[in-house]
Amino acid sequence: MIETNAFIFAFAVLVLTVSVMHMVVLMRFVRVKTASMPDEYFAQLNAGEDREQSVRQFVRGYRFAHSMVALLGVLLLVWLAGYLQRPDWDRRWVVFPVVVYFVLQWLPMLFTAMTGLRHMKVLKSFLFTTKRKAALKRRGLFDFVSPWAIATAVVAYLLLVAFALYSSGYSRVAAFFVGAVTLDYGLTAFSLHRLLYGRKSDPFETHAGRLFTIGVRARSAVYSSIAVVLFMAFTLAVISLHLDRWMPAGLAIFLIIATVITFRVFTSPSRPSNGAEFDPTQAAS
Repeated sequence: MIETNAFIFAFAVLVLTVSVMHMVVLMRFVRVKTASMPDEYFAQLNAGEDREQSVRQFVRGYRFAHSMVALLGVLLLVWLAGYLQRPDWDRRWVVFPVVVYFVLQWLPMLFTAMTGLRHMKVLKSFLFTTKRKAALKRRGLFDFVSPWAIATAVVAYLLLVAFALYSSGYSRVAAFFVGAVTLDYGLTAFSLHRLLYGRKSDPFETHAGRLFTIGVRARSAVYSSIAVVLFMAFTLAVISLHLDRWMPAGLAIFLIIATVITFRVFTSPSRPSNGAEFDPTQAAS
């Protein structure tokens, strides 16, 4: 019964957390990014549209879409609360709907990304008309992420591998967890490399603003990998101890943590250039 109440509480927090962050944090991010665009570029992107009116229309549409998603979350919570009262409830009928709903929660973000494709097409044409200047100083990961955080991530990976082999032996279960965490770390390393040494995509972002953004995203990537390891270790533990009914609560808590870490990128957007005019010579590659 404790694990049931823990899940219901955690899932309610998940619905509330994602809804609030989408409705408040992302809207602030969109306003800041839109306000930082020079008038000439905004005119290319949205011909004949007023800047403030364009933002208001986007906010209204996004708010409506995510309000519907939040309403579905409340209905799902009511259904799950009733289903979990049955003594023979199956964790698969809890975990699967939660995962599907979490994906649904991010669909409005996908809509935003699709809208941004038009932005990127205009942006690329703008980049080709500007003079690029490469930064001479080579950045390193430790310039943005604490060595302790990197060490924690490495040690957590090694401990999870050891725990998987100890609890499950050389079985398919151990192979799945080791393979999954290795893939996650590989993708994280690839994203960090592109983040540190990839080309600059936003010509309106100042050098200081870009460094600030890189730091936030790099730390978020490392912290996310640590969170994934902790969740996998929790899952292995409940499987080994035959406490499978704690898995839905653990999943909901992990999704909350992942959401908070992900939205750090939007709660700390690139610092604007304090009203300074855009200088094409600062569009570093």
